[in-house]
Amino acid sequence: MNYELIGTCGTGQMPGELKRILRELRLGIAYLSSVFPEPYGCALDIVWTECEYSGSSVSAYPSIGLVPEEPLHGLVDLACRMQNILATFDQAVNWDEIDTVSVADRHAYELEESGLISLMDKDDDGEEDNEDDDDEDGWRRTDLLHGDDLDTH
Repeated sequence: MNYELIGTCGTGQMPGELKRILRELRLGIAYLSSVFPEPYGCALDIVWTECEYSGSSVSAYPSIGLVPEEPLHGLVDLACRMQNILATFDQAVNWDEIDTVSVADRHAYELEESGLISLMDKDDDGEEDNEDDDDEDGWRRTDLLHGDDLDTH
């Protein structure tokens, strides 16, 4: 895949905090999209870059990239401007204060208590599903921004 690397944001560390990293990158993409409209034929997306460090247990890491549908001129200049915007955003956010995983979990439990969502996965017969991807309490966490099970990312 051809793309121009924009960068990363947040404090999540590979490999143990992948869910947190992906949420932080999504916030970075949302911010970039709000202040800088994507050019026609390009999309901001999470891209995976191969790791070239010897002795590293991580073979690839996620970051934000500008992905063109076809080769475009001037993408490097645009990527540089987006890198500066992302760096400003990253420095302005207190990532530890908003710990994206615990914030999402807290809001999910509040929505569950209010009856707006159900965090329990049910079988077709209405019984609780005891699949291995539920946590120790039987709860299945859902990515509230995208409606996906967190365990599938």
